[in-house]
Amino acid sequence: MMNYTDNLIGRDTLSSLDLEIRKTIKHAKGWIPIETYDMVQCGYPLPNHGEMIIRPDGGTNAKGELLPADGMWCKVEDVRKLLRNDEKERVL
Repeated sequence: MMNYTDNLIGRDTLSSLDLEIRKTIKHAKGWIPIETYDMVQCGYPLPNHGEMIIRPDGGTNAKGELLPADGMWCKVEDVRKLLRNDEKERVL
């Protein structure tokens, strides 16, 4: 089992393909720029051995628009960053 330094989060960056998809496909209504993760158990039967895996998007809808990520978890620092950016935009 790997030793994770960031709360069991494995790869937390988007692949080049994921980035290209985000640039070329229109985002559906409700898109938010926060990476989401799902927990996958790696060390059965021990419940404290797992890894958070990134869920970069939720597929596409009937119009071909990219749906928001559908993972269950996100990082608090990502939410804080989004909120800080939103506050800056409202002030300007």
